[in-house]
Amino acid sequence: MAALTTSKLTLKYPLFCAEYLDEKTLLIAGGGGESRSGVGNGIHLVDTSSETPKITTSLDLPGNEDAVMSCAILPSKQAVLAGVNQTASILSAGSNAHFRTYWLSDEKTEVKEISAREYFRPKAWDDVYQRVTKSSVSGKYAVIASSVPLVRGEGVYGGEVVVLSVDEKGFAVLIDRIVNESEIVDVDIIPATDSDEKQKNIEYVVYSTPSSVYTRRVTPSGLGEERLVYTLPGAPKAGSSTRTKPQIRSVKLLTPTIFLLLVNLPFRSGVELQLVSVPLGQQATVLESHTYHPALAFRAGISAATSLDTLILPEKTVSSTSTSQQLVLGIASADLSVVVTTLDITWIASGEDSKKVQDAKFRHFKQLPTSHSFPATKVAFSPLSSDKTKKEIQLASVSASNTLVIHKFTKADEYYLSRPSVFRDTLPILLFSLVFIALLAVGLQLVFEYRGNLPKFDIMEVWEDVVETMKGSAKIGEQEMQRMEKVGQKLKQELKGAGKGVREGLKKEVVQGVLEGIIGMG
Repeated sequence: MAALTTSKLTLKYPLFCAEYLDEKTLLIAGGGGESRSGVGNGIHLVDTSSETPKITTSLDLPGNEDAVMSCAILPSKQAVLAGVNQTASILSAGSNAHFRTYWLSDEKTEVKEISAREYFRPKAWDDVYQRVTKSSVSGKYAVIASSVPLVRGEGVYGGEVVVLSVDEKGFAVLIDRIVNESEIVDVDIIPATDSDEKQKNIEYVVYSTPSSVYTRRVTPSGLGEERLVYTLPGAPKAGSSTRTKPQIRSVKLLTPTIFLLLVNLPFRSGVELQLVSVPLGQQATVLESHTYHPALAFRAGISAATSLDTLILPEKTVSSTSTSQQLVLGIASADLSVVVTTLDITWIASGEDSKKVQDAKFRHFKQLPTSHSFPATKVAFSPLSSDKTKKEIQLASVSASNTLVIHKFTKADEYYLSRPSVFRDTLPILLFSLVFIALLAVGLQLVFEYRGNLPKFDIMEVWEDVVETMKGSAKIGEQEMQRMEKVGQKLKQELKGAGKGVREGLKKEVVQGVLEGIIGMG
């Protein structure tokens, strides 16, 4: 399906956050930080149901504090968790209440701050902020991660991941803190699938550095042992800021043992999507991958990714032991576009409460221009409507160019944005094969004409000979058939000894075939 509509809204300051409250209400946030230029900071609720997005609720934040750099809406819809640094003077004093909780009214007409806490413990606060904020779909846990400069005068500083227990109103309690020697690029958290673990409120957190992926078990009382589950081949070492090697950009948990990776290739030469399986106690396996290179005139592409969001559509029963499911991926590209890709997975039951991938396939869907002046800082899909008859989904993107762009799509049905198609998958191969055969034929013809000094083959000349022969045959009477038969036999004998060249021979074979047909008619 094609994008139905595209709409745009321009604000007064850069935007870094976008999160849907429901299928028609979008929360956006950002700002100019602690600036003397007068560029403010704020949080807004936007009505996206009409053709033009409209701001319905706003909260202006202090201009002497930092911008909102990340946020997550709790499933209760009663609170927003966000990362906002305090003033530079407070940071220089060695403290920073960076973890903010904002209350949302039931009518979505009011947003206000209700708490500010500090959880990170860096050696210095310069350039450190709450880069990632994620909430579990259960609403019981939240995970935040810091962004740090890789190298300072005193040495290499590591990133932090903090796991929190939260209630429906956003009140948070520290569970544990994780420190890594490298920067943290992304985190995610997902409930356990095992029924016993679910009863104990056990979930799994994943966090990624530019080169590696780690997982830990989360319980209300603490974290399990850290597991290094995947290392990207050729990735930079911890503490390295080189861009000459592939680097992980985003990670998304699908199950406690299966995750999706988005990797930026070196020198902005493209991105790679990977579906990775890490069964407990076994080595990681890349089940499926798909590579995008920079876009060309007739080819969709991505030079480097800046953000990823996923929309998981319902599972469809295939048999008593298997189901199919489509994931829709929105990837913000550094070339100011957004690429939509689908991932079709066939699941097979593996035990009472678990499943594994039987088959998987990435498929490009569409590349969308965004009209941003800078690359998108965040992309977000609208949640699925509880009304199954509604097929519209939205993809929002925000940018440091102060802009919000919304693309609206229509799903093919309840289970698919775009139905898998064998013809669509094989069409590029068929087209390539036909073009290759045509080029090969032209090349061989040129070689034969050059090396054999043969006259060029003119199909129109042959056709004219055939037409003239047929016209003449129509005028031949009964008395002329015998004479024509003799002429045809004589010409046939002469043609057997003809060796004047491949192209001339082809021409004579066509004429000979017409004459023999006439002789047979007689």
